[in-house]
Amino acid sequence: MASERGKDEVLNRLLEAATVKWGRGVVEAMRPAFESTAEAIWKVQEFQLEAEEEPAHPATILRERRGKE
Repeated sequence: MASERGKDEVLNRLLEAATVKWGRGVVEAMRPAFESTAEAIWKVQEFQLEAEEEPAHPATILRERRGKE
């Protein structure tokens, strides 16, 4: 449940900022895009690197792929 709450918090922050900028009507029409963007932002926020590990290092990429399989 905590992960869903984190995703919802990201989505709510995006929706609030977008509503201020573009208005509620535009934001509601674009909601699916904001939901997928919030999901992507949340995944990046939650990804943990080991100490001194480079994000583009082959070991990191391979470990992430193994975790998905």
